[in-house]
Amino acid sequence: MLLVAERGDERFEIVDDGGGEGVLVYRYAAGRNTHDYLQPDLPTGLLCAEDEWGVDPSAWRPAEPGELPLWQRRA
Repeated sequence: MLLVAERGDERFEIVDDGGGEGVLVYRYAAGRNTHDYLQPDLPTGLLCAEDEWGVDPSAWRPAEPGELPLWQRRA
């Protein structure tokens, strides 16, 4: 996982897709995945989150070492 942003009961994650296609941008509300978008690179992923959900670029933080995407923590 690359970046995380949180706002109220929303959580946003940007994750390397692991296959060289780009990054996945996730939105969760109350712990449930509502959207995920494949974007070609990190700058486009940040722009996607800003355009789709109003996530300010300054709201992002680096993922902690070993921090898993929310969907993996529930598996």
